[in-house]
Amino acid sequence: MPTDPSGVTGNKRNHGLTPFGLHDPGASHVVAGSTLGMAEAKPKKEGERARQYLRRDLAVTRVDFTRARESIKRGLSPSRIGGGFVGLASHLFDSMGDVFQSWAARSEEALAFNKGEISGPGKLTCTECGSALNLERSSRIPPCPKCHKTNFRKSY
Repeated sequence: MPTDPSGVTGNKRNHGLTPFGLHDPGASHVVAGSTLGMAEAKPKKEGERARQYLRRDLAVTRVDFTRARESIKRGLSPSRIGGGFVGLASHLFDSMGDVFQSWAARSEEALAFNKGEISGPGKLTCTECGSALNLERSSRIPPCPKCHKTNFRKSY
């Protein structure tokens, strides 16, 4: 069987050992070099495969980002934001309008006085004819001096 400098005899490697089991220093660097060559070839193949996977993943990521950007553009368009804000403002104003109307109704009730009730000093306006009745001090409310009706609104 022919023996090459790497110590390979046929299909077997002797890794730099002589036929007598002694180490042949001249053959070991050849074996190391051929093993290193195989080791260099393997990372190149794995590196190429990793590069292909990376390219594929980046392409998918690019598509995903493009879709996300388009979705965000549609969702955040100024017309939609403006419409959403107007809708929100309308809802808030409507709700606050109900609150203000409730407060106004309670305030009107608190400012309503009738003939015979006791009121502090101030101006009472007849709700029928608009005539003013000025009270100088706390007293019972008389009927309107102009139309003789009995409902008044207090103003300060």
